[in-house]
Amino acid sequence: MQTEPQLTTVPVNHFRLTRNDDDVKYSYDRLYADYARGATSVEISEPYVERPHQVTNVDAFIRCITSAEPRLTSITLITLPGKTEAVESYLAKIIRTWATKGVHVYVQLDEDVHARYINFSTGLRVRGDRCLDI
Repeated sequence: MQTEPQLTTVPVNHFRLTRNDDDVKYSYDRLYADYARGATSVEISEPYVERPHQVTNVDAFIRCITSAEPRLTSITLITLPGKTEAVESYLAKIIRTWATKGVHVYVQLDEDVHARYINFSTGLRVRGDRCLDI
């Protein structure tokens, strides 16, 4: 007797965050940790990493997803060129810091990037109007 092959299903979670007066902050753990599980690499398209707090957001996001998935070793940040010297220096520091922990962070400059998304190597994609700037 022949049986149907088992198909792997990926749960699709679609939700919209809206701001209400009684909303509490959404943490990266709450939003992204479950999606990181099983991933070995992540691609982040975040065009607007232009201020120090946005670089801090990138670092916090990396901390979140590497805590959720210790096998994650490669992260690519796709962003617009033209960063200030301070932002470039801060990004370089983050790259060095994560390299000492076995996580390779790559920054890819793309003049045409405009969409914000996070691609996990598991095939999941998270899209958002504000991405890491929440």
